[in-house]
Amino acid sequence: MDRDTLFKHLGEHYKVPRSDWWQHKQSGKWVLTHAAVQKIAYQKTPEGYIITLPGRADIDWLKKGVVGEGGIHGAEIVIGAEFQLVTEDGELVRKVYAIGEANGSNVSKGMSHGWAMAWKRMFDRGVLDVLAFASHGFYSAEEAETFSNPANRVASRKAPAAAKAPVAPAPPIAVTVARQSPRPEPRPPIVPSNRPAPPMPTAPPRMTSAAVMRPDRDSIISLFASSGDGAQLSRGDICESTGLPTMDFLPLVNPLLEDGILVRVGEKRGTKYQMASSPKHDQNDSALTKDHYNDLWRDASEKLRKMGITQMDIARIVHSVTGHESAISAFKSGDMSINKIEKIFVMGQQSVAP
Repeated sequence: MDRDTLFKHLGEHYKVPRSDWWQHKQSGKWVLTHAAVQKIAYQKTPEGYIITLPGRADIDWLKKGVVGEGGIHGAEIVIGAEFQLVTEDGELVRKVYAIGEANGSNVSKGMSHGWAMAWKRMFDRGVLDVLAFASHGFYSAEEAETFSNPANRVASRKAPAAAKAPVAPAPPIAVTVARQSPRPEPRPPIVPSNRPAPPMPTAPPRMTSAAVMRPDRDSIISLFASSGDGAQLSRGDICESTGLPTMDFLPLVNPLLEDGILVRVGEKRGTKYQMASSPKHDQNDSALTKDHYNDLWRDASEKLRKMGITQMDIARIVHSVTGHESAISAFKSGDMSINKIEKIFVMGQQSVAP
């Protein structure tokens, strides 16, 4: 999508008033108000995609404004969260991790409202990044006070209407008399021939629906059988391996679940499927439900913080165990289990052991 198309979408699709976005005079960057970013975030994109916004439990508190955690500007609040762009079927299109910060150098009204400014910056950056607006030079007005100063805006002017060119008088209509063409000579009569007419060309045979091979339930069962005992496959794995269209996935898989041939493991984007007859995995290594994850992770992370382990150190341990930047990201991908939470807790204990 080019910048001209983006400008058109802002007005025609998202209905953002022209007063809510402008060009910054000094930097040439394009600026959107926080209200405009919120309006965009809660609508579908022109392609029909949806932004999955982080909830309160999804936000990572990297710094909480404690003096001991501050940087060169003193006490600082830093939060981060993941923003995802998905289709209506929940397929991931793009995801980004956005961070918002507030300290004495970028909050002129004092740190009493620092958490609100950090949240606004994280929200606006996440929305603009996941929609790829930032790649076209769009920024939030919350990034800097100079962005919001009316004196620093490039005035938008309408192009002057082009002057109408004088209309030349029409030339006089000349009346002419058409000449009569000579009468054609009569053609000789056609004598019928005894030779048979050549055959008419025939169209090539059309492909019937039976000639097009489409995946069926047997091909899905064969995929699990060839993947080994206990194999857990996601919807994307199954569709990619069998060539099954996404819209046909549930009509084929749901009967297999009802018949007890397949079982569903995990939930939402972490959902996977496996053969019911497969040997069961260690329950402590299975994907967690939302409530179970919240209880276990809250207990483990609070104990680690009481040991003096910072949020940044916890995030590094989570990444080394799960490969994800945060615990909530690992859970949403189906990569967080009881065993992994216990491993994270043990590694945290070892990091502070004398």
